[in-house]
Amino acid sequence: MTDDTMMQLRAANPVAPELTEGERRDAQLLLQRVLDAPPDDPRPARPAAPRRRRRTFALAGGAAMLAVGLLVAVALIDRGPGVPERAYGAITKPDLFHVRVHVRATIPDPERLDRPPKLEKTLRETWYDTGSSPAYHNVQYLLREGRRAAVLAEYAGNRNGTRRRIPGFERIEGESRPEGDEQPAERYDPTAEFKDAYKQGKVRDDGETMLGGRRVRRLVIDDPQPPEMGGVQITGSRSTYFVDADTLYPVRYASTAVVVSREGRQRIYATMDYTTFETLPRTRANLALLKLGARPR
Repeated sequence: MTDDTMMQLRAANPVAPELTEGERRDAQLLLQRVLDAPPDDPRPARPAAPRRRRRTFALAGGAAMLAVGLLVAVALIDRGPGVPERAYGAITKPDLFHVRVHVRATIPDPERLDRPPKLEKTLRETWYDTGSSPAYHNVQYLLREGRRAAVLAEYAGNRNGTRRRIPGFERIEGESRPEGDEQPAERYDPTAEFKDAYKQGKVRDDGETMLGGRRVRRLVIDDPQPPEMGGVQITGSRSTYFVDADTLYPVRYASTAVVVSREGRQRIYATMDYTTFETLPRTRANLALLKLGARPR
């Protein structure tokens, strides 16, 4: 086919940059139907001129339709899953993950929105296994001048429950909670915000950009406006999830919103910088890091 024909074909059959699961399934079915279709009757046509012309035209039309069907189907299939799908797959594969996240968040006082919000800086270090026996260990540190100042809380658990250690509340150290309790495992997943938004179909790819000299993909999450609670309303909430352009591992999660109450309005934000996001081999030493109190040497 000529270049002009290919351009006309692409113009007549545009392909969206991101495909849904249903579109990919339809493309695969289309290709299978084309491949399974019986060939045209190879016997020569009768010598009558009108019938031969019609037959020639039908064969040419059938070949063109076959070519169009194959090209469209292959184009759809070759597109494969989009960036949100691949980013979700990268962080849900059965691996032992080690993650460090630096969190900066403004904490407002709903009753005194006329005052600047309090800025808190914390470090969360997490080991979690997404394999056949899910488990997690999360340690949260208070940061001062970029250094670990104190342990705020520590959690470790699996399908049987969560054990926690909170300074000042030693009486609950080692307490076991059943699955489904007020401390679900997702609370300690450093990628939980993105996973939840993806499952709800709220993630859209906003293209490639640079972040700190690094190529990243920007995935936008349009958060729904939550209902008013206790006279406080949160509006204009929007989150952006930045992933490495090659590995699709998270680099940053940034969220902004406006808090409105009778006392006034205030813009708040939270930023999570993933300074470490890696997988570890399941050695005895690494699996031991999933236990409460464990620290790498």
